[in-house]
Amino acid sequence: MRAGLIPGREPSGELTVVDSQADARVVTSSISLDEASPLLSGHFPGEPIFPGVAQLGWVLLAAEKLERRTVRLSALRDFRLRQVVGPGDVIDVIVTRATTPGEIRFEIRKGAKVASSGVLVLGSTPPHG
Repeated sequence: MRAGLIPGREPSGELTVVDSQADARVVTSSISLDEASPLLSGHFPGEPIFPGVAQLGWVLLAAEKLERRTVRLSALRDFRLRQVVGPGDVIDVIVTRATTPGEIRFEIRKGAKVASSGVLVLGSTPPHG
């Protein structure tokens, strides 16, 4: 499983996992987002928000926990950014095994509101070596 949110980078305090629960179909991780995260740099000055690509990174980490392996994203469907995710927010990243093989549904929630959602379509993971 990748350690950082961005491939090839070590974590640098972007988030703190407050709680994580998993079963065979669902993983839920509660995350506290760091106000000093480098992911906020330039996005946007004066009103920082976490970009969609950062949110997808958190979803992929949860998907890897669900799958218990490194995952490779083949496609992204129905991705919607509905609420701003900003510094200091505590969010829930919820990934659920879909009924279609190779698909994982996800939501990022801020309290009762859905901040983003979509479907990951997983590709086959190439062998190491």
